[in-house]
Amino acid sequence: MKKIIVVFLILLGLSNLLYSDNIINLGRTSISRVYASSVNGNRSMANKFYGVRNLFDKGNNYINKLNYTSWLTDSESKHWVKLKFTENAEVHKVLVEVGNVSDKYSKQSRIPNEFVLKIEYLNDDKNIISKTLDSISIKKFITTYSLPEPIKNVKSVTILFFGERIIEVHEIQVLGKLQTKNVNISVLPQIDIDKEEIIKSGKAYISSHIKNKYSNVTNIAIEKAKKGWIYKIKYKDKDILKIHFDEKGHPIELIDLESDVIKKKKKLESHEKWLQKVLTDIKTIKVGMTRKQLLKVFTTEGGISSSTWRTYVSRDSWCIKVDVNFKALKKDKESPNDTITKISKPYLEWAIID
Repeated sequence: MKKIIVVFLILLGLSNLLYSDNIINLGRTSISRVYASSVNGNRSMANKFYGVRNLFDKGNNYINKLNYTSWLTDSESKHWVKLKFTENAEVHKVLVEVGNVSDKYSKQSRIPNEFVLKIEYLNDDKNIISKTLDSISIKKFITTYSLPEPIKNVKSVTILFFGERIIEVHEIQVLGKLQTKNVNISVLPQIDIDKEEIIKSGKAYISSHIKNKYSNVTNIAIEKAKKGWIYKIKYKDKDILKIHFDEKGHPIELIDLESDVIKKKKKLESHEKWLQKVLTDIKTIKVGMTRKQLLKVFTTEGGISSSTWRTYVSRDSWCIKVDVNFKALKKDKESPNDTITKISKPYLEWAIID
């Protein structure tokens, strides 16, 4: 009965008490967070085909009956995978699994030649110490590097690969012991989102959704938001595009500020054209014309008036006004044939209604 209980707990990974004295893959625990230098094709870190979490899937990631179980990079000069721990851990060794090493010297090979470990840990004074170990040559399908002695209180482990070409790594195991309780095991690490990851995600999103309009822009800025991150593209120190990513690096809102500016500019230009038309129509009314001709462009409003003087408002806007003096044909009575003797410049004023 005890054996059954132990097996059950192991499968569920509900407690680390059973593992307190055992070496486990720290990369497959709930305290691990991972990110990397790149994913092939400028894809997201969490890409299910070539993403960095494939390094910790135990060789099992079937999609449409094909096993996508490796991390594939872009062709940068330096590649790296960084595994961070939310709780301190004790690291003993690192295993790197690659493909057929017999092909590693061919021009098309994706097998890295070597790797270097960089470990950050807390010393007795609680200061973070960074330690870079010697380069390890990759000569076998699985290359194991055992630390000279276990390192406790580890905060992160970075595995660096060199070579300006695409590389492919099948599996990474960071083996060691937990230093805390209540840790779930046998789970994939979460993606650790940082600025570099948001930059890559932003570029990938732009390339696939905005037809490369901004894909080559280098003047960008990343800001931490209350929930997630804000990816900004700037032009002459002005934001022209914003993408809001959530805390997991998923895009949730796109704000094309340039389009908004263009819309506002077009609206302003349209308004200016309208205003120019209104002023042009007003200029057609001149001294010597009749009241009837005036009323083709203007109309009356409330307020004080007489047969020889009145304020008129534009038919296009009741806020645009002129004051007009007339030579009246009949005393105390307006006539369509009254002659304009004076007309003011147009001015703005609130409409009067009575």
